[in-house]
Amino acid sequence: MNIGYLTSDAIKYPSQDWKKVLIIGILILTSFLIVPAFLVMGYVFRAMKWSIAGVDQLPEFDEWGEMFTDGLKILVVELAYFIIPTIMIVMGMLDSMGALVASGVSGNELSFNSVFSTFGFMGGVIITGLGVAVILGVFFTIAIANMAYHDSKIQAAFRFQEILNRIRAIGWVDYII
Repeated sequence: MNIGYLTSDAIKYPSQDWKKVLIIGILILTSFLIVPAFLVMGYVFRAMKWSIAGVDQLPEFDEWGEMFTDGLKILVVELAYFIIPTIMIVMGMLDSMGALVASGVSGNELSFNSVFSTFGFMGGVIITGLGVAVILGVFFTIAIANMAYHDSKIQAAFRFQEILNRIRAIGWVDYII
């Protein structure tokens, strides 16, 4: 893996067409309005599809409906991949805060032991949730690339054997780096 080439290519790639960079920048800045966020995800997905096809230019800003639909598809895949770790993290945080508030409301003195025991188990749930999210994030990136390779079919993001084979072809160390 030639890091120098990848870095210089990453810098040259967006500088090919500043108008497109400006448009994506405006979409990112307005993504709090929700719809532009899906357009950004769809455009990044389109750029991934073009890269897989060997096109060395930034994609066009056309077919906005397709970009929006692709953005929705990515959200669906993302929800499927990250719903369990998100639930674990949120439950751990809410339970920890609830236990802390309950011990304070009950008039019990907050000692190191009570705080430690409160956060001990739920902290473990939070850390486990974060670990699961990191592991799934490794697969999620290739799952989206696999979906791009298979013409935006959502099912391709859940073909775990194909995803594992693609990661093996890249090499685990190179992929993680």
